[in-house]
Amino acid sequence: MSNIHPKLNLFFNIIATIITQASSIVVGVILTPLLINRLTKDEYGLYVSGVSLSSFAFVVVDLGMAFYLIKEVSENRDNRSYVGKLLSVSYIIKAPILILSFFVFFLLTPHNHFISYTIPFWLFLVATSLQPNWLFQGMEALKVITIATVLSKLVMLAIVYFYVHSSEDFYIVTYSFGLSAVICMLFSIFYGKARGYTFSSFNYEDIKDLLRNAMGFYAPRVMVAMYTQASVFIVSRVAGTSEAAVYAVADQFYKLGQMAIAAVTQAFYPFMVFRKEVRFLLITCSAVLSVAIIACALLWGWVDQVIYWYVGDGFGSAVILVKIFMITCLFVVPSSFLGFPLLGSVGFHKVANQTLMFGASLYSIGLALLYTTGHVAALYIALLTFSSELAVFILRAYKSFVILKKDCNQR
Repeated sequence: MSNIHPKLNLFFNIIATIITQASSIVVGVILTPLLINRLTKDEYGLYVSGVSLSSFAFVVVDLGMAFYLIKEVSENRDNRSYVGKLLSVSYIIKAPILILSFFVFFLLTPHNHFISYTIPFWLFLVATSLQPNWLFQGMEALKVITIATVLSKLVMLAIVYFYVHSSEDFYIVTYSFGLSAVICMLFSIFYGKARGYTFSSFNYEDIKDLLRNAMGFYAPRVMVAMYTQASVFIVSRVAGTSEAAVYAVADQFYKLGQMAIAAVTQAFYPFMVFRKEVRFLLITCSAVLSVAIIACALLWGWVDQVIYWYVGDGFGSAVILVKIFMITCLFVVPSSFLGFPLLGSVGFHKVANQTLMFGASLYSIGLALLYTTGHVAALYIALLTFSSELAVFILRAYKSFVILKKDCNQR
């Protein structure tokens, strides 16, 4: 165990998580105007659709294990043999699913893009699926992994900047994306081994136990990933890569907001599992929400200028999408704190999952209606995302109020 004060260590891990997620988001933000200028708008749309597909596929392949394993490692961080067994079992479960996913990627690949699309995006899926971030999150030890992640993303950015000049270099973009994830995955495995966490023996019962416990997180994560990860891919498949490119530009800003929120709440989850300081969590939530409201108010009138400066002409329709996502983030802040950091840590993770299921079901029904009526467009997908997140927030706020009030009355 670390001698650092728990709340100070929490702060360090929040910063580490912010940097880790920012490295992916910021690289995407920098790449967007670069790729739009050096590739065509449609090719940029094709690239972001592949990123969207592989990110969604990660959630599918994970089977809900990441959230469950963070909790298990946090509670058993000193039992290296047990943690090693979890590592081994998670790999055994994912291996056949990853093999099957290759054929799914092949079927979804646009014509004549097997080499430049299927292989690199599948490699990204393999790398992110086998990288045990849950191990370091559970241990609340993210600093070294953060450095490795940032360096791998910077290498990718440098490769694209210096070697991508035209549409003929599209494959360089996709392979630098996939291979940077592979390098980071290999480093994380060796670093975990250096910390004393390596593969341990297991039996069939261990596989069943992990699947049984993790599957409670699975369906909600997959359904939520439909609007947090798969939206760009869905738009590209139905409305075309040009419309997907517009949506992706706005989505970059939405992901920046999500990244900042998730960095805090992800670091809070193992902290709350281990210490359960509800008052401190609610104070932090209020502070983060206040900052978010002020930021939105200051930036609201500048969105159109920012979009024009960012990607130039042809993306004016992204302005309204960004504003919708800004409002959405104001509800995502309290919703994220009330989810697994609060409800999950006090024994109500099923309630947190149920709220996600409701929001995701609302999104799925709305998406089906849009598809059947021929209205799958970037604007309607953004409004659908807002509606889903609003529903999740309302349910979580109500459930949290009832549970905390009951707890206070029992004391």
